[in-house]
Amino acid sequence: MGRKVIISPSGESDLSDIVAYVARHNQDAAIRLGNALISRTELLAEFPEIGRTVPEFRR
Repeated sequence: MGRKVIISPSGESDLSDIVAYVARHNQDAAIRLGNALISRTELLAEFPEIGRTVPEFRR
């Protein structure tokens, strides 16, 4: 059983900003990038050691 992955509000905002920036130049690439970043994040539920500890959350 995997763990629960929580994306912080600032992380969600950063993702949105990144995708919006890329979309100005290439909308298809922005969608692929956004999906790839979300997929990578979801991997943390099954493989929590692939991520880093976020110092400001101390977890």
